[in-house]
Amino acid sequence: MLSYNITFNIDDEIHAEAISYLRDVFIPSAISCGKLSKPQIWSISSISGECFGNNYALQFNVDTMESLADWIQTKEPRLMEDLREKFGETIVVFPTLLSAIQF
Repeated sequence: MLSYNITFNIDDEIHAEAISYLRDVFIPSAISCGKLSKPQIWSISSISGECFGNNYALQFNVDTMESLADWIQTKEPRLMEDLREKFGETIVVFPTLLSAIQF
């Protein structure tokens, strides 16, 4: 099992609207093809207090790298384009892949 993480830095002036958009539009669209599952949004807080804007990690479970690669090629470009069209530079996004380390 892999965890696909998308981190968002959201400006204060669009914060509430962006969270609603993620919950009501982005997440349902992301999981609609069945490649990603179990979405969770995590608030990211800085312990040092040097955090700018509002930061969130949106995580999905994905079964295989092949499923993720297919989702990235077929679904993600449109979702990210829609996000940029709606919010422009008031939201910064970067995806990462998390893999559990067995020890």
